[in-house]
Amino acid sequence: MGTSGMADNEDPIHINQIKVAHSDSRYWQRGDLLISSRHLSTLFLYRPSTNKILWHQTGPWMNQHSVDFVDAQRISVFSNNVVSGVPKKEHAFLTPKDLNRVYVFDFETKQVSQPYEALLAAAKPITLTEGRAQLLPDGGLFIEETNYGRHLRFTKDKLLWSRVNDYDEKRIGMVSWSRYLTAEEAREPLKALAAQRCN
Repeated sequence: MGTSGMADNEDPIHINQIKVAHSDSRYWQRGDLLISSRHLSTLFLYRPSTNKILWHQTGPWMNQHSVDFVDAQRISVFSNNVVSGVPKKEHAFLTPKDLNRVYVFDFETKQVSQPYEALLAAAKPITLTEGRAQLLPDGGLFIEETNYGRHLRFTKDKLLWSRVNDYDEKRIGMVSWSRYLTAEEAREPLKALAAQRCN
């Protein structure tokens, strides 16, 4: 009680993504887990080997979804930027004229930035639930705007392309947990597909 009006909060934590650290850095070890708890608007860095939470922070992200390790000192988070509905969760909303955001937290400086703020302000992603953000090696960004079936690919300076997953003239097909593969990441899968076709 107390977090959802007069109703019980049946899912007070709601872990919606866990990313594994694949290498050591000054701020985490290989095997540490970056955990997103949507309903707490909180991220945790957890070390399974010691059963310890090394770091956590609540906000400025709100009801976030997608988290990731960016490099040896930074993490990213896709913030739905949603105000939870009280007493019913289906009444969740973004404030007027607001939109989804992508934050980057730097463990060295302890600073939070929004490097894609102007790009997102122009593209206006507003998915209330789910959603994904993937920072790309060229400094660009890939967004899945889940509720509206839209994908967006940005360079660091502009919108490169967007697509809506049209099912037909009246309906949009669902997208969920989309991935953007760089040319290097796609090389081996494409080779395997080509080999399969030859067989």
